[in-house]
Amino acid sequence: MLDAEKWLSLSRTFTFFPFFLLGFFLEKSEIKRLFTWRIRLFSIVALIAMFVLIHFGFPDLPQEWLYGSKSYDALGVPEEDGVVGRLTIYGASTLMMISFLALVPNQRYSFSVFGTRTFYIYVLHGFILKYLHETKFPDFIMNIHGYPLLLGLSVLIILFLGSKPIVQIMRPLLELRLPKRKQAVS
Repeated sequence: MLDAEKWLSLSRTFTFFPFFLLGFFLEKSEIKRLFTWRIRLFSIVALIAMFVLIHFGFPDLPQEWLYGSKSYDALGVPEEDGVVGRLTIYGASTLMMISFLALVPNQRYSFSVFGTRTFYIYVLHGFILKYLHETKFPDFIMNIHGYPLLLGLSVLIILFLGSKPIVQIMRPLLELRLPKRKQAVS
């Protein structure tokens, strides 16, 4: 019997599929409605409120709930409680996702190009995380409460993995095609 928690990350696929569907079916006009100043103000308040609620209201929430790779049994909860928990996380995640989208700028900035390179960043960051998890880095961060350091390191990793040279080097491997002679990297 296959272990759905590990094989092709099937449980993660099913867990995050509703977000894929939401993105697939949303029309551009529906997203543009988020860019009013009232919605943006609400979004700031909602994100701050969610941070406070999660940080102080659920300080011991096991991270595994957010990964989507564990069954309710592996999380140690009955199926009914698991469904309620998962639906609550879906609701909170949807609110935070929409709030974040409302705060994304409409104009192009120097960092906008990284939006076109998220595939590379997403695929390659796992190798860096895997390496860091094999070191004492996680313990170091926890011991010093180094979340600002972690945020800074995350930004550096994004800048590195989304850089033009990394994209040029990794494009043939990740997209399984050879680069054109004069292909511009976005």
